[in-house]
Amino acid sequence: MHRFLWLLVMGALVGTPVVFGQSQPQLTPRQMIESADRNDDGRIDRVEFLMQMTDVFYLVDPDKDGSITVAEYRQIIPGADAKRLQVADRNKDGKVSLDEFRKAIAQDFDVADRNDDGVLDAGEIEIFLRAR
Repeated sequence: MHRFLWLLVMGALVGTPVVFGQSQPQLTPRQMIESADRNDDGRIDRVEFLMQMTDVFYLVDPDKDGSITVAEYRQIIPGADAKRLQVADRNKDGKVSLDEFRKAIAQDFDVADRNDDGVLDAGEIEIFLRAR
């Protein structure tokens, strides 16, 4: 499970200058929420999560061809396990489309939303990150 766990962290970095390949800063669950919380309620709902992760998808797709390949994935996250990407590749064409990506991360949202209320709070994010 947790195919795209790292994307929650990367999503918090969208809009922040980051040099990929270097050590990524550790972000708190509160910082992650602040980066995606578009209605300022202190939580991330499913729509906010999917919007943030769509931004991340385009960040990870440097050639902007609408798909993420294993090479692109590893370029952004050196040493990353390609199995995560392969599981999300439902049609087994060697790349993950935005649709495949969104389906995979929607499952992560469901896992993180421990009380099934449709939003992620700091406690749920912290538990989710520890479980990886």
